[in-house]
Parts: sequence; structure tokens; C-alpha cells
Amino acid sequence: MPAIKQDLNEKWSFLEVPVRLARQHWPNRSLIIRPRVASLLSIKSIQEDLQVSPNSIDRWLTILENLYYCYRISPYGTHRIKALKKTQKIYLWDWSELESAGAKFENMVASHLLKFCHYHEDYYGHRMELRYLKDVEGREVDFVVIKNKIFNR
Repeated sequence: MPAIKQDLNEKWSFLEVPVRLARQHWPNRSLIIRPRVASLLSIKSIQEDLQVSPNSIDRWLTILENLYYCYRISPYGTHRIKALKKTQKIYLWDWSELESAGAKFENMVASHLLKFCHYHEDYYGHRMELRYLKDVEGREVDFVVIKNKIFNR
């Protein structure tokens, strides 16, 4: 084996165990994530489905986000609004994988709004956030765009 190839194998060998474990416990990410797109993400339900710790699921979702497979949107809440504080929503970057027309449309809108936020951050230097709003009575606004931490009506 050439020295360069052997050196690369030694450098990246630390990834073998996590990759094997992820394949073993997360056999088909699309079967786990697709049904949950455009709805509240329950780590507990994924934990029950896969029989793994919630920390592992959160790490796997973070890896999938870093690979641009999916992204999460957090709820918007202030002290004046009774909001559900922790539950995030999950969306895919490639919404064509979805079968439900409603989830596909909501995912497409989320992707375009997130791209709009990224554009304003990069071009104008504004701090932009994409959130959703849901109160304890169950009323929901799918998307709220926040500019410089100010929620404009």
C-alpha cells in the first residue's frame, strides 16, 4: 500500500466505529425522518422506535444537518407569548422526497424562507432567524421571520 494511502487510512480510521454504529442503529434515515417533516419533532418517539438514547438521536440529526439532508426550526417565544418552548420542527433540503402534498408544500416554503434569511445575513449583514409560532391553545403560525431579534408584525 502506498505511504500516502496508508497515512490517510490511519487518519480517518477513527470514523469507522461511529459510522458502523450509525448504520446499525439508523438503518434508513428517510423512514425515520420523512413522516415527521413539517410537524413537531419528538425525540422521544424516535427514541422509542430505535431503542437508543436521546443524545444519540440528537447527534445523528446534527450530523444529517451538517450534511445538508435536513434542518430544524425552533419555536419563537417571548415572555409575552405563551409558546411551546423546546419542540422543534424538522424539514428536508430536498422536499421532492416527500409524498404528502401538504408537507411537501410547507417544506418548500420553509426552504425558500430559510434561503431568504441566509441571503440577508450574507448580503446585508442582518441577523435573521426563521422560527414558527405555536401557543398552548394549539394555534400555529408556520413561519415567523425575525430580523435583528425583532419580531415585526
